[in-house]
Amino acid sequence: MELSGEAVEITALKKAEDGKCLIIRLFEPTGKKRTTILSLPWAAARKKVSFSAFEIKTLSFNPRTGVFRELDLLEKPLREPR
Repeated sequence: MELSGEAVEITALKKAEDGKCLIIRLFEPTGKKRTTILSLPWAAARKKVSFSAFEIKTLSFNPRTGVFRELDLLEKPLREPR
């Protein structure tokens, strides 16, 4: 797993409770707006992720479908923007 840039950190990585997805938690620690690219070379997957200052984001990644979804801190799906 790789992140572009130097500031955003991967703070947690685990299997989802259902065992189907990977849960990835990211954190912007510098107090600045940032964008990073999360790469999963083993799955040939990439996701651009934008952060506000000190923001925490939780993503799920389904290796079967190659789909990333943004979750809240309780790992519930966020509503997709309209």
